[in-house]
Amino acid sequence: MSTNDIKTSCDKFNQLAPSSQGGGGQIQGSFNCQSNNADANSDTGSGGSGGSSGNGNAAPGMSVNTGAVLGLALVGIFFQAVM
Repeated sequence: MSTNDIKTSCDKFNQLAPSSQGGGGQIQGSFNCQSNNADANSDTGSGGSGGSSGNGNAAPGMSVNTGAVLGLALVGIFFQAVM
């Protein structure tokens, strides 16, 4: 859900949505993409915890080890060059 115009992105994701929602089935589970929704941020908390307000609608926080991701990318590039 976004307050901005992300219709083009939603259209791409709708193509990948579960087959029960008319998509190709690459996305599993339920899927909902909304563009230009003025209320998109109405359920976010003010606690500063990445949108986790405890109401069940916010996405959980996610942390990424940048070093590990870059290391794996370099390994992938190496193997691609060797092959």
